[in-house]
Amino acid sequence: MTILQIFKIHLVVSGLIAICAWLIVEKLLFPYPFAKISGGAHLLLIIILVDVICGPVLTLVLFNSKKSKNELVADFLLIALLQLSALSYGFYSAYVARPIAIVFENDRFVVVSDSEIDEFSQIEASNEYKKFKIFERVLVGIRSPVNSTEENQNISLSLAGLDPSLRPSWWQPYNLSQDEVMRNMKGFSAFMMRMPMDQERRVRMEINRYNKNENELYYLPIVGRDSLDDYVVLLDKDANILGYIAANGWL
Repeated sequence: MTILQIFKIHLVVSGLIAICAWLIVEKLLFPYPFAKISGGAHLLLIIILVDVICGPVLTLVLFNSKKSKNELVADFLLIALLQLSALSYGFYSAYVARPIAIVFENDRFVVVSDSEIDEFSQIEASNEYKKFKIFERVLVGIRSPVNSTEENQNISLSLAGLDPSLRPSWWQPYNLSQDEVMRNMKGFSAFMMRMPMDQERRVRMEINRYNKNENELYYLPIVGRDSLDDYVVLLDKDANILGYIAANGWL
């Protein structure tokens, strides 16, 4: 078997592994639109580049037909180990960066990743917010301070960059926050009128699948670590989430 044949085989195998990685990360860990909001797309790109490019290139560099069978096997095992290590690191990075919660906070929804959670707050949180399923995200709101001491603590932590959305001990079931969401959500029809014409046509086509009149639709911005103005949450009149639309909710 020639070096070119071995390179092609390795490239195909690496490509298949990369496709599996893409399916897992893009479709399960970071379903639309969380890949862009939480940065999952960048992690996925690193995984694919490392797996598809580095492995076959190392095969080209290390392969020598004059080597013994044992030496070649040792080389291939080393390459496989390096690829597996890089892939494992990539998956771990994607795992800790995966979105675990969609939190309504003030006038927006915040996508919170596993790595952003305040560990001390999680210890004090309700049991349902201590552990999170790998491929699911909880939908929650923020409770009010119970006394002046907690209110002052909340202000101090927020000024330090630790917003309530990052503190599971401050989370509450979404249905307890829906009235507040309804007070803050904005009409989608007026929002579309402020969009550029080409974007309005695209968005209008997207919302058609919800079988609702645009006057019955509402929205709020949704933000995350890698995105502050790229998406909005589409809501019905009762503040139930219908989906996500690619648009700047701060217009």
